[in-house]
Amino acid sequence: MWYFKINRIVIVITILALFVGCNKKKLTSSFYHWEQTLDLKTDETQLLQDFNANELYVRIFDIDFKNKSKAPAFLSSLHVKNKLPENISVIPCIFITNRSFKNIDFAAVDSLAHRTAAHINYIENTQDITFADEIQIDCDWTPSTRLHYFAYLKQLKKYLPQFGTISATIRLHQFKYPNKTGIPPVDKGSLMVYNMGDFEDTEASNAIYSNDILKQYLKVKAPYPLHLDIAMPTFSWALVFRFGKAVKIIHHPDIENLNSAKEHFTKLSQNKYKINKNGYWQGLYLYEGDVLRVDRIDAKEIEEGLKLIRNNEYLNPDKVIYYHLFNNIKQLYTDEDFKSFNAVIN
Repeated sequence: MWYFKINRIVIVITILALFVGCNKKKLTSSFYHWEQTLDLKTDETQLLQDFNANELYVRIFDIDFKNKSKAPAFLSSLHVKNKLPENISVIPCIFITNRSFKNIDFAAVDSLAHRTAAHINYIENTQDITFADEIQIDCDWTPSTRLHYFAYLKQLKKYLPQFGTISATIRLHQFKYPNKTGIPPVDKGSLMVYNMGDFEDTEASNAIYSNDILKQYLKVKAPYPLHLDIAMPTFSWALVFRFGKAVKIIHHPDIENLNSAKEHFTKLSQNKYKINKNGYWQGLYLYEGDVLRVDRIDAKEIEEGLKLIRNNEYLNPDKVIYYHLFNNIKQLYTDEDFKSFNAVIN
């Protein structure tokens, strides 16, 4: 009798688990575009179509503090070379350095918000681009700058009434310790699930991503006070180490060239290369003896990370935003890789 009762309980629990699993919300997919020139190639537009991605988060300019003027300045404004397909909604993004808020007072914060709004409107009016209802601000604020940054966000919302939603990027340490870092006064956030490692650690295998580190950050006891979507990495870089110190980052390194140009590079390990002679490589001057460490994330690691997020009781995203879309993205991740990512979130 007890045997049959236990089996009935097991069957009921199994059915309930399957029911819950089958009724998980399907997530949409989006991409970031972080290049200064917006000029999507065939592979990029095809990837958007394959993913049914109808949103593109486009960096439109940076803000950084300049010592000469002793004020934050606008840098690297977007140039639209080719108009996007009409079905793609553009969510403008602004990257602001933390130091932009360190040496200014609240009057300067209000001025910066006003000037930011004017520059956003200028780009939309002068480039062949139309912005959607959302704008996203990307800043790795700290406890010492949060009052100025949060005041900036409040003022920005006032000066940009055409945007119904203001979102902000949230780093993992800000997600893990909200009482220490504060909660930005925005409508929602994008949790950045990358840039986890120590750039200065020459022995580290990867500074972009680690599922072991992600698991530690996801051990929280309550949901974050803002709704969070998820930003996942689909990029690589090469860190340049000189005399044991990281001095430069080379984005989108040509790994095939590293392996084939043996007169210039000596392969030290799976992802480390020694420079054999002085010279330029991908626009950067390298010195004999420099060491390059190529950081990239295996597709299986991204799949596992997406599963960790899907199974976390305190995360309930609507979308995954992949950082980022660029011309040779399919040299890193194949169509099958992206199909596998999509299968995890749907």
